[in-house]
Amino acid sequence: MSGPTAVFAFPDLWDAAYKKHADIYQAIDKVQLVAHDLITATKDSTVELVQLMRALTSINVNSMSDVVILVGNGRGAGAIKVARSMYEVSVTAEYLENNPNEADLFLDFAHVIGWRQLLLVEKTSLGKVTPEVKREGEAQYNRVKGKFEKNGHVRYSWSEKSVKKMADEIGRSDLYELVYGLSSMLHHVNIGGLIGHEMNWDAEALRIGHEALLQTVATLYNVLDTATDTGFGGKINDLIKESEQVWQAHVAERDKPKQP
Repeated sequence: MSGPTAVFAFPDLWDAAYKKHADIYQAIDKVQLVAHDLITATKDSTVELVQLMRALTSINVNSMSDVVILVGNGRGAGAIKVARSMYEVSVTAEYLENNPNEADLFLDFAHVIGWRQLLLVEKTSLGKVTPEVKREGEAQYNRVKGKFEKNGHVRYSWSEKSVKKMADEIGRSDLYELVYGLSSMLHHVNIGGLIGHEMNWDAEALRIGHEALLQTVATLYNVLDTATDTGFGGKINDLIKESEQVWQAHVAERDKPKQP
């Protein structure tokens, strides 16, 4: 005899959630399809920057699914926290597109993170880190730490610039205050976050996520060797136009005077 069927979240909300933003969900689906195709088409690239952008794009594809699932289940406040991460990924990707010489900083910082984690594990679980692993981790850390060191201190981020500074430099600061200010309050739950959790953030989460995913896909395309026509350029331009159209329509509907 089989047990009860597991149900996660709130199926009764799904149809209404989809109908409310059907055009937006359909536009997002198209971006995800093109993203998957582009990620697949570039899997054999030997260019390090392309592989880095593939990884960042893959993260945002998965995160977009998270946003859609949360919004579809009435959890817009949770969705916008994920959308904040998507925004940051898209800013990082576009910044590195414009500053490809800094890609090695992004990648090499893995050894700083790894060494610090090894020290933490060794401190909290004595004997869990083998001498061989520790020697290798320390050697890699020592190899790269000079890139991140200033006045004897190794910084805690791959870049000296904040996300805000990167966003300013690439002209993406328009959303920064909304995304970071709002999501920080919702995440840490000061009084603003407490009030914010009672509000509906579905559309904001979808829009931030949609734009971030689209930007990351465009960035992956932009770092390719486009001497050979891949067909993705036209598809991405069409996705950008559709994004603008669906969100303009959403704003127009949202701001339409209510009938008395």
